[in-house]
Amino acid sequence: MSTMFAPLEAVMTPEMYAQVGQRFGVPGEMVQKGVNIGLMLLTRGLSMAADTPEGQVKISEAVQQADAGLLGNLTGFLGSLTGGDAGTDVLTRLFGDESRVVVSAIKDATGLDITPIVGMIGPLVLGFLNSTMQKEGMDTNALIKKIKSEARSVERRKSDEATLVNEVLGKVTEVRQMKGRFSAQEWAQVRNGPMAATALVIAASPSSAGKTAQEVAAALDSLRESVKDVAPTSMLAALYQAGVDDLTGEGITDALEAAKQAAALVEKNVPEEARAYKELLVKAAYAAAEAVKEGGFLGIGGKKVTAEEQAAIDALVAALGV
Repeated sequence: MSTMFAPLEAVMTPEMYAQVGQRFGVPGEMVQKGVNIGLMLLTRGLSMAADTPEGQVKISEAVQQADAGLLGNLTGFLGSLTGGDAGTDVLTRLFGDESRVVVSAIKDATGLDITPIVGMIGPLVLGFLNSTMQKEGMDTNALIKKIKSEARSVERRKSDEATLVNEVLGKVTEVRQMKGRFSAQEWAQVRNGPMAATALVIAASPSSAGKTAQEVAAALDSLRESVKDVAPTSMLAALYQAGVDDLTGEGITDALEAAKQAAALVEKNVPEEARAYKELLVKAAYAAAEAVKEGGFLGIGGKKVTAEEQAAIDALVAALGV
């Protein structure tokens, strides 16, 4: 159980947990378990965010803008709960792209989607902190010290929920350390590697604008399918599970060289995933090539993969060494 948030936990009754459970489609006992996990997760997340001056300012602003009287109208607040959009926003603000790691790891361990729970307790936590600041006359420095003290206490606890939170945040750190091996420019270059492979195929056998759009869409679909079931802590998940719609082949002048350079960066920084990454590039290229028929007349006699496209794919395979 939490120390700092004991007053907040104290006002949550079994009936309230059951009420929330009905809205979220889970038993009240699971909601209570989720609240325990969520409080520790938010405490640790706030503490991590407070490691930078910018993070401290954002936390202070969020707390001071929160409704300090929310606990006084808890029944009304719980009655107004909707879905998980608020939880997604809270998790993203605290953990960035690694929020998907948090959600996945907790769901794998408990069967519970923590997102709507976080959406519920996020405003309560901020409101409670605002109320505490006012009652105790705390400034930002005192607030941050209180959060960090509570986070250290949470980290030392021996409960199953605390152990789970430690494991989840360990995975977040693992992913961030992996990403830290790349510069921002290198990470962007690696992310766009499949578009370089796609551009290589498109240039080999140019199509109309409409068909080119189909080829790009097919490559992106292939990319989504390739990373659908990979481990959340893997490089491929970090690269693409948050979305691929922002990827583009625009501005690529030497597609083969761009694909080679992207693969080389992966080989250097995350060698254990280099082969999977290279195969992903080739799959994207094949998906683009097979998306539309080329040649023929009035749709008759065309080929899914032209000789020129196959030659481009062969060149890609040879350059990547797969």
